[in-house]
Amino acid sequence: MPRVRRCNNRGAIVAAAAASSSSSPPPHKQELAADAAARTFQSPPHSGYHFDGSPRRFFEGWYFKVDLPRLEEDEEDEQQEELQGLAGGGGASDRDNRSPTNTSSTDSVALIYSVEDPGDASSGVRGVGVQVMGPGDGYVCQFARDTRTFWADPRRLALGACLQAASGATPPPRSVVPPAAFDAAVREGFQASTTWHQGRVVADEQGAAGAPMSTVRTAEWCFSVRPRQGWGSGGGESGGGGNNTPPPPPCPAPFFAPSFSSPSSAAAGRPLATAGWLSAISLFEPHWQVLVADGLATGWVRWGDSGSGDGNSTADGDKGRVRHFVDAPFYAEKNWGGGFPSKWMWIQCNNFRGAQGVSVTAVGARRALLVPGAGGVVGGGGGSNNTASNPVGALLGGLLGGEEDVGMIGVHLPRDMAAARGLPEFLELVPWRGDVEWSAAPWGRWWVRARADAGELGVSGGGAIEAVLEGECDADAGTVLRAPTGARGLAPFCRDTFAGRVRLRVWRRSSGGADQTNPPLLDLTSDNGALEVGGGPWVGEWSARAAMREPFRSLVRLPIDLAAVKEALPDALRPPGL
Repeated sequence: MPRVRRCNNRGAIVAAAAASSSSSPPPHKQELAADAAARTFQSPPHSGYHFDGSPRRFFEGWYFKVDLPRLEEDEEDEQQEELQGLAGGGGASDRDNRSPTNTSSTDSVALIYSVEDPGDASSGVRGVGVQVMGPGDGYVCQFARDTRTFWADPRRLALGACLQAASGATPPPRSVVPPAAFDAAVREGFQASTTWHQGRVVADEQGAAGAPMSTVRTAEWCFSVRPRQGWGSGGGESGGGGNNTPPPPPCPAPFFAPSFSSPSSAAAGRPLATAGWLSAISLFEPHWQVLVADGLATGWVRWGDSGSGDGNSTADGDKGRVRHFVDAPFYAEKNWGGGFPSKWMWIQCNNFRGAQGVSVTAVGARRALLVPGAGGVVGGGGGSNNTASNPVGALLGGLLGGEEDVGMIGVHLPRDMAAARGLPEFLELVPWRGDVEWSAAPWGRWWVRARADAGELGVSGGGAIEAVLEGECDADAGTVLRAPTGARGLAPFCRDTFAGRVRLRVWRRSSGGADQTNPPLLDLTSDNGALEVGGGPWVGEWSARAAMREPFRSLVRLPIDLAAVKEALPDALRPPGL
C-alpha cells in the first residue's frame, strides 16, 4: 500500500533548509522569535467567520498566496534529490532555496477556500470548495456538497474542513490541531490560521459548476506564516530590510492554536477594515478584507503526481513537484456576503525588486447595494442592474438595490523607506478620501490611478499624493478560477495569473497639479504580480471611476474604530466575524 505523505514527516525538510544558514540561531530560539512575532500581530477586523446561522443566501471565501521562484529544470532536479536525501535522514544541503524576492518569474501557489449556504439545507448551490492555483498557472479543485464538513472560528482566522476522513480516524477536528493529529484524522481537507496552513486535496469537481478544469490530480501543503502587516497600522514586524529574525521551525507548538494578544489602546495605530467601518453593516455585496498584506511563509508544497496508480493516494514514489521554501512572501484576504461583484479587476504584489516589505493591493469593482429602490449603476462605467439586460446580475441571484463602482489602492511601506520619502507607512487611497479610476482589458492589461489630498493621508505640507499601479501579462498566461455565485454556486467566474508584470509609482503633487513631470517618490517593478479579472460582461476595455453613493461616502468618513469596537464588545455582543 503506498504511504501517504505526512506533514510531520516533512518537518525535517524545512528545518534543514533553515539550518543551512550559518546565521540561524538554535531551533528553540527560532520558535520563541516566531511566536513573539505572531503574538504582537494585531489581526484586522473581520478575521473571523461571519455566518450567523440563518438560512439566507451566504458565502464566505478565503485566499492565501505564497510567492515561490520558478526553478529551472536542472535546479528542480537538484531540489528533488535534496528532498529525497532529507526524507531519508540525510544532512542539510548548502542549497537552502531562500528568499524568492527579486526573481523574474514564479511557481507561486494560492489556496482558495469557500463555503456557500451553510444554513440552507435545501439550497441547490450549498457546498464547500477548495481550489488550489499552482505552478505554471495550474489548477486543482475539490468540492463537497456537505457543509457540515467545514468549520470556522467566528472570532479569529481559523478554519478547516475534512472532505474525507482517514481510515479508522476519530471524529475530525473542529479547530486547528497539531500536524500529526490532523494527518491522523483527515485524509483530504485542510486547516488554516493566521500562522499555520496544512492540507491535501484531490481533483473532484462533481457538484461544482462548469466542466472539470483540474490540470493535476493532487496538491498538498504544510507551512507556517510569520505575519508582518495586516491592513493599515498595527502590524507585527516591520517589513523593512535588515530584519534578521530567523524563520520559524515548521511546526512550533504555539502556532497550533494561537491566542494573539492585542496591544493597549495607547498603541500608535490599529489595523483597519479594508472597506471602512461600514463593512460591519450589511449594506454592500460582497464585503472584502485584506488579512495579511505581507508575511513570510516557511514550509513545503507538493504539486501534482505522476498520473499513475489509483489516483487516491500520494505515494512517496510519485513524481509530483515538491518545493520547500523559507521566508517566501505571503498574502491573505477574504470576501463574504451574498455573491461576488458583477465585474471587477484586481492587482496584488508584495514581491518587488529590491523592496522587501512593500505590499500593494488595488481593485476596481462593481458591487451591489442592499438598499431597496436604489437601482442602476453609480460610476463612470455604465451598465445596468436589470437582470434581463445583465446576465451577470442574473448569475449573482438578483441582489437588490442597484450597483456602484468602487476602487482603491492600498500600499504598505517599510518604516525606513516611508521616512526617507516623506510618506506614511500606509497609503490608503480610497474613494471617500479622494479620486480613484481604473481601466482594464478583458485580459492582458490593468491600470489604476488614485489621488488624495496629503492632509487626508496624514502628510503635512499640503499638496496631494498620487499613485499609479499598472499590470500586464502575456495573452496565454493565466487560468480560469471559480467563485461563489448566487445562481450557480461555485462557478467559473474569473481569470488569474501569477506572472504579472507590475509597476507601482507614487508622486507628491502640488495642489494645482503643475508638477506632473516630477520624478516619482516611488518607482517599483516586479514580474511576480498577481492579476485578475472577473465577472462581466467583458466585451472590451472597461474604464470606470469610483463614485460611492451618499450618504455612504460621508458616513464611512466618521472616525469609528472597528478594531477598538471589537476589543470593547464582550463576546456575547460581538457580531460573528468581527
